[in-house]
Amino acid sequence: MVGRKSLIPILITRTFYFIKISEKLCVDRLEKRVASQPEGEKDYEVYVASQKEMSLTAAGKRKWVERILFRSIVFIRCTDTLRRKEIVHLPYIKRFMVNIAGERRGGIRPVAFIPDDQMAKLRRIVGPVL
Repeated sequence: MVGRKSLIPILITRTFYFIKISEKLCVDRLEKRVASQPEGEKDYEVYVASQKEMSLTAAGKRKWVERILFRSIVFIRCTDTLRRKEIVHLPYIKRFMVNIAGERRGGIRPVAFIPDDQMAKLRRIVGPVL
């Protein structure tokens, strides 16, 4: 079959990456951007590990507040090509976390990622998404 393109579909895998960001405001921007996209066109998924906890105000009143468990770290699920082309250029993203145990290639360590089953376990431990 010379001259014909293969009809075998190419599978694009999406994995969760760690991203170091500057502040919670940036997390809100990322979440709003993803929420504003139509359901079929969502390029990536953002997750911030947070829990609600009871807090006492200065007046002695009880109040529920949302506490981020891993400060300045966002979990983002996307394809590798999207990570390289778009997400890395967003102004509020400082850097992707690297795998220090990984083998260096050209002096650069590989980007750290989380398998889907481990991310599901983290979400179950933290509780429902707020």
